[in-house]
Amino acid sequence: MEGKKQLIAIWGSGGSGKTIASVKLGNALAKRKNNVILVSADENLPMVPLLMPNAKESDKEKTLGKIWAMGDFSQEDVLEQCVMFTGENRYSLLAYDMYDKRNNHTSEMAADLIFTLKQTVDFVIIDCCTNFLENPLSLAALQRSDYILKVMNPDPKSILETRRYAMDFKDIGDFYQHINILNNIYPWEDVKDFYDGIGKMEFKLPHIEALTEQYASGELLQDLGGKIGEEYQDEMLMIGQKVLFGGEINAETT
Repeated sequence: MEGKKQLIAIWGSGGSGKTIASVKLGNALAKRKNNVILVSADENLPMVPLLMPNAKESDKEKTLGKIWAMGDFSQEDVLEQCVMFTGENRYSLLAYDMYDKRNNHTSEMAADLIFTLKQTVDFVIIDCCTNFLENPLSLAALQRSDYILKVMNPDPKSILETRRYAMDFKDIGDFYQHINILNNIYPWEDVKDFYDGIGKMEFKLPHIEALTEQYASGELLQDLGGKIGEEYQDEMLMIGQKVLFGGEINAETT
């Protein structure tokens, strides 16, 4: 897999919907027959019961914290802690549980995990914490990523919070060259003014009430119905194509 662009770091302001975007993007890539692992860097939120409420009890015991506790871990150790999404044999989740210790990994351990994951699957997606400077895994992912997807909402709070972190990115890369995703856009909202200080809004995802329902019921891998749902899924496919082909449209996908 050497030379392939396969590490995707997804970052955004608090409440921007980056976790939902991460799950949906991973699903879009898996549907194209890629093996994908989604990693949640949030130490405070147990993602397996949230995203997969019907997971087996043995799967709910799998946790990123067990990998950090090993210190020295192998590819097999990492895979043992991954939980397969229901109905998907190419898409897995690696996350914390509610009993994991906080601040229990170093930047070196985070780098080792990322290296191991990249040797294991086609794509690694890391759902980064907003305050990434306080989370070694998020920082390591952003520093080593092939793509940084920056998610924000079309409201002053989200945009101001995003701009506030621009200085924190100064040692990572060009803040204005990230792939920007404006999320949760209502039909009546005029978003043309949300470019200043952020960079070009390359992708725009509409507000869909069904997404909230899918998130609450652990069914984010389900398709979205209706015209707006199709618009959302088409835009997510375009994001996937950006990652897969560097922005070029493959004739087989259209």
